[in-house]
Amino acid sequence: MSRAVTLRLLPCCLLLATLTGCQQSGLKLPKFKGKDKPAPSETTDASAAAPVPARTPEESAFLGKCATLGATSMTIAGLDGYFFSANELQRLATLSDPANTSLRTATAAIADYRDQLKRQGTELIFVPVPPKAIIFPDKIDKDLKIKIKGKRPARLDSALQATYAALRAKGVRVIDPTDALLATRENKKLGPVFPRTAPVWSPRGAEVAAREIAQTLKGAPWANQSNKDGPLITEASVLNYAGTLTTGTAVTEALALRNIGRSADGKMRSVTFSQGGHPLALIGDHTILAWREANNPAGATDAFASLADQLAFEFQTTPDVFPGKTDGRNAARLRILREATNGSNPVGSAKVVLWVVQATDLALSDWKQVPLRLSFNLSQPPVMLTPPVGLIPDSSSPPRPPGPPAAPGPAPSSGDPALPQLPR
Repeated sequence: MSRAVTLRLLPCCLLLATLTGCQQSGLKLPKFKGKDKPAPSETTDASAAAPVPARTPEESAFLGKCATLGATSMTIAGLDGYFFSANELQRLATLSDPANTSLRTATAAIADYRDQLKRQGTELIFVPVPPKAIIFPDKIDKDLKIKIKGKRPARLDSALQATYAALRAKGVRVIDPTDALLATRENKKLGPVFPRTAPVWSPRGAEVAAREIAQTLKGAPWANQSNKDGPLITEASVLNYAGTLTTGTAVTEALALRNIGRSADGKMRSVTFSQGGHPLALIGDHTILAWREANNPAGATDAFASLADQLAFEFQTTPDVFPGKTDGRNAARLRILREATNGSNPVGSAKVVLWVVQATDLALSDWKQVPLRLSFNLSQPPVMLTPPVGLIPDSSSPPRPPGPPAAPGPAPSSGDPALPQLPR
């Protein structure tokens, strides 16, 4: 009878190098009964059946301006007090081509992870965070003539929409909050869904996205389970915030908060997140925990209004959280892999895994196909490969001079180009 030896913890660099050649562990698909059966791959999202729009002249002009401004500096001072990251604009311009190689690499990695999770009875849902410039294209530059209809601009991200359609065609469920954020992008009382002075969505933006996700997954059998600590409640507050995108004198803006927690001795007690054992898991980048405790902007305290908090309230269940800071593509999955190969199963209890990542990260080429776990079968002895006779050195022959140096290859990707400083 064969015995499997589980790979112990490896350094990240070695782990990445071995991903291609490692054999994923065999997992038997569990049998489901009744309400415990995960949702099918075919999504019921309203946006799933919508045709991918053709690029308009307005979008072409917008992408051209993104390319121009993206090559200038780290911060773009726009209109009405809005500031934008040049890095974001540059990536948007890169994504103007739906046939971009990075898009194919990303969709393949996402679909591969969906397949692995499906084999253990877990559904993967991809949640792309729209760029701030897509929500506020009319605030970028006065030379851009963006039409506003019903207080909102048209969507200028046809390449991203084509990518989401390609993922759905591969059976990946996608919840795209772009339309929901556009519909309520500015509010005189509650503020915008993106701060004027930061590239990450505001607490209200996280709340809008959480409601969109909850509405799409309405009626999930794992939601609204009773908790011994009592129900999660909300508490309204206001945060005075000065973002990092401003140039010169700091600009302070008031942001509405919907703090999430439980009542304890008349005070709000924040939710405690863990990494394993819950039916809902979140993986991705800093977007998951922005506007919460240590991830608050400098000088801000007592905010528990992140996407993870909002989802906990909407579903009345505590999600497991696996953040990857600025790398939402690989870091969280590698963390899960390291823990799994050390004997644990971080997402083994998850019915749904939400993969939340900035849409502009689709412009990066370093998306890895990361297995859930690694295992090796030692029922057979290792095979020693003998080199061909011609490659075995002959001691009687004079040494051969070295050949010409190899042509330099492309520089390795850093995996995460420099990003503007985000709230912490």
